[in-house]
Amino acid sequence: MILTFKWFALLLLCAPFPFLLRIHVTIDWLCAYANYLSEPSVPAAYDYIVVGAGSAGSVVAGRLAQAGQNVLLVEAGGSSPWAAHVPLFVAQLQRSVVDWSYQTVPQTRAGLSSGGVSNWPRGKLLGGSSMLNYM
Repeated sequence: MILTFKWFALLLLCAPFPFLLRIHVTIDWLCAYANYLSEPSVPAAYDYIVVGAGSAGSVVAGRLAQAGQNVLLVEAGGSSPWAAHVPLFVAQLQRSVVDWSYQTVPQTRAGLSSGGVSNWPRGKLLGGSSMLNYM
């Protein structure tokens, strides 16, 4: 197969994209963390503390806040990067700073291309794992 100029130009334009996206996500996470450190302290008393701002945790915290309760929503990560909202780019977020990078134990009949180990993407950001699972 002969590479034409069109295919060569497409390769030059698209090849560095995953690397640049990963750098952008890392820088975005660091900026959000620096912003968190510079914010004033929060009140000391809450009626409820909800751990995890995934799909369920966000709904629970929102319903409690609507009922007039003082709620603290705790999340290990920050806000989602722009790439999490584009289904084509979501795979690039797995095994990055917004993922807990869990892996299964080696199995004989699963994950055959990677030595029996499968990645389990778990989100460390607002929206939780649904942001990394194309939802």
